[in-house]
Parts: sequence; C-alpha cells; structure tokens
Amino acid sequence: MSLINFETPIDLTGFTIIVPSITVGNVPQLTVDLLITTLKLKKAGILWHSALVSSVGSDPFNSKITTPSTAAELYYNSNIKVAVIQFRSTFNVQRLGSFITDLSNSFTALKIDRVILLASLFDYELSNVQDKESIFYSSSTEINEELIENLRAKPLQQDEDGEVCTRGTGFAAKFYNILRTKVNCMLVVKYVSEGDNTLDAKKLLSQLFDIVNIKSGDYTVLIPESWTQLNDTPVLGIF
Repeated sequence: MSLINFETPIDLTGFTIIVPSITVGNVPQLTVDLLITTLKLKKAGILWHSALVSSVGSDPFNSKITTPSTAAELYYNSNIKVAVIQFRSTFNVQRLGSFITDLSNSFTALKIDRVILLASLFDYELSNVQDKESIFYSSSTEINEELIENLRAKPLQQDEDGEVCTRGTGFAAKFYNILRTKVNCMLVVKYVSEGDNTLDAKKLLSQLFDIVNIKSGDYTVLIPESWTQLNDTPVLGIF
C-alpha cells in the first residue's frame, strides 16, 4: 500500500508542500489549519503508515460533513500549487525513522518542487527575548536577503556538515537533514509559550505567506470551525 492514498488522482509536480511537526503548543498544526481554511485547500487523500498512531474524529472544518478525519491527511490547491499535510495524531517513535524515509521517497516520486517544514520551540530557551518575534530557519538553497530582513529571520544552528542540530523540533530537523540533498527544502522554527497559541499560528501564517510568495492581501484569514471547540464544549455527535 502506498504511503499516500489519493481519493482522486492529482498531479503534484512543481508543488510546494508544507509539513508540520508536532511540537510546542501545536503551533505548526494550528498554522496548517489556518492555511487549509484560508486558501480553501481541498482534501486529496490520507496517509497510512505503521508509525502513525491511529485516530478518527469529526471533520475539523465542517461539522455537517459525516466523513471522518484521520491521523494524517493531504490537502491541496492546484491554482497556487500549494499542498499541506496535516497530522492529528502522534507517532510510534520506534517507527518514525522509516516514516520519514518513506515520506521523503514519496515527495521525490511525486516531483514536489519545494518542502517547507514547520516546528516550534519553547521561548524560554531564547537568550534574547526580542528574538521571539523572529523565525529561525535553515534552507537547502539561498534565501533572498530582502525576505530574510522582512521576516527578521535568523539561521538555525548547524554542525560542520551543514546539518541542523537544534533539538526539540520533533521530527522536523531529522526530516530536513534527509531532504536537503534531495529537494529544495526549508525548515522554519518559531519560539512560543504553551497556552492559547492561536495568535502565534496567525503570525506564523503571515510569515509563511511571505516565504511561499503568497500575497496576504488577496486572502482573508478564515478561522477553522474546530477552533470554536478550543474553549467550548465538544461536538457531541462524535461520541
């Protein structure tokens, strides 16, 4: 069975795909939720792998839809050639290495043009509190200096071989180190606190628009329906 099971055949050649890592405050996942709703991404299929802990729930974007959501799903928009993977479960750590390798091979086979990995770290680890408004990054290709300045972006720590050695990014750093020799790849890290991280996600969304070269003025940021449950009662229909 293929790692990505498409509901309908689509050609992802030349796409930018955004992949969140499960890290502090779930900021990468929240950001991807905003991307899906704001860019009106369509569900393309699901991911299956023995590393993924199985989960099922109601549709996070439309409670009227009876089709359940699962542990990992793929969304896309052909007009702007952007796709995302959304994770709603955790991983079997012992099998995570094989998942990363298989997903990397899938990206190569699908002829993905660029991969952007998202991660978050605890802001108390920063030596300069003002850096909280910045993003930290590593890229397999050179980044425009103007973009770096606009984002107030700072490079992540790397070893002498050019591999990212920042700890705490979930699978993102390991995935980046594998991908960087195969495909145009960028790792983006934001420092945050635990708590209500919706504002962090909105900020990261704005920064991500700049990275992907999407004009934020062309879109109104839309809040996912599932976010109404963050501080409210759950959808009883799923129980």
